[in-house]
Amino acid sequence: MDKLRSVDPVQLGDNQINDWARFEQDFNILLLANELDEKSTKVKAAILLSLVGKPLKLEVQKWKLEAATLENYEALKTKIREKLQPSANTTYATFRFRSRVRLPGEDIDAYIAAKQELAQACKFSEQLNGDTIEDRMVKDDVLLNLRDSDFQTYLLRDKKLTLQSL
Repeated sequence: MDKLRSVDPVQLGDNQINDWARFEQDFNILLLANELDEKSTKVKAAILLSLVGKPLKLEVQKWKLEAATLENYEALKTKIREKLQPSANTTYATFRFRSRVRLPGEDIDAYIAAKQELAQACKFSEQLNGDTIEDRMVKDDVLLNLRDSDFQTYLLRDKKLTLQSL
């Protein structure tokens, strides 16, 4: 069981969904390396809960999940992923999309895949907060080009930001 301690716990905070993804990947490797991948869903769920770290374990307790979810490995992972996912902020998602540039040495297929993944969170095809697509494009361009990074960060936190509210 000493090998089980080799997975770093999930760090809650601004980057928690990415840290959860890292944990999930490390945890899957750990299960395989320790020949635990064939264990029952209940056992894998228990191992997962024992390794996620105290802060996340306390959060899971606050969620008051049903026993069936707590004992089902896949259902538990899905619920944790859902709860750690930040609420939708299309303005911030669009900022991330528009800010993403092709990295040195990155092949075009990888770059396109990254842009497509980022575009999904932008909900470009939906009218949001009363803004038309043209309003969203202008608002997003204004935000992307703000010189005051503190003000830009402040505005990007507003999940209901519209062109008119700028």
